[in-house]
Amino acid sequence: LSLVLEKYKQAIRENSIIRWEEVSDYPSGRLIGDVSIAPIVDNNGQCTQLVGSVHDITERKQIEIALKESNDRLNVILENNPIAIWDWNIKTDKWFATQNYSTMLGYEHESDYPDRKVWLNRIHPDDRELVKIKIGNVLNHTDTHYSYDARMIHADGSYRWQTVLGKVIEYDEDGNVSH
Repeated sequence: LSLVLEKYKQAIRENSIIRWEEVSDYPSGRLIGDVSIAPIVDNNGQCTQLVGSVHDITERKQIEIALKESNDRLNVILENNPIAIWDWNIKTDKWFATQNYSTMLGYEHESDYPDRKVWLNRIHPDDRELVKIKIGNVLNHTDTHYSYDARMIHADGSYRWQTVLGKVIEYDEDGNVSH
C-alpha cells in the first residue's frame, strides 16, 4: 500500500502518468500487473482526481523469464564450446555473429564482421565461388539447407578452415528467403 501511495504522490507532484509493475496475490493466484496512474487537474492546475489502470502481464513476464533462462543456457553452451553462430537477415542485409565467431578468427569483437560483404571478403579467394553457389542455391529455392568447408582469414593473416551449416529460417509473404 505504501508503494501505491508513493506512486500517487509522484503522479500528483510531477503532473504526469506514472507506471510500474506490481505483483499481487488473488484467489486465482499470483498476478503481475502493469499499473498506470494519471492525475486529472482543474483549471488552476490542482489535482482533483487520479485515473488508473492495471493490465495483467503475468503471461508476458513468465515468457520473458523462460526466454531469459533459455538464453542463459544457450550462452553457457556457446561460451564453453568451439561453436560460432551467425545470422544474416537478407532483407535488411544485417549481419550478426556471436563473440565466438570473431574469437575463433582472432578478432576482438563481433562488430569486426559488420556485414556480409566484409564476411565474404574474408573467405579464401579459392573458396568464394563455392560459398556463393551454396548461398545462391538457398536464395533461388534450390535448397533450404546448405553446408560447406571454407577457409577464412584469421586476424594474424593465416587462413583457418571452417565447416559451415546453414538453414533458411524465414520466408517473406511472397515466398522469398528473408532470413
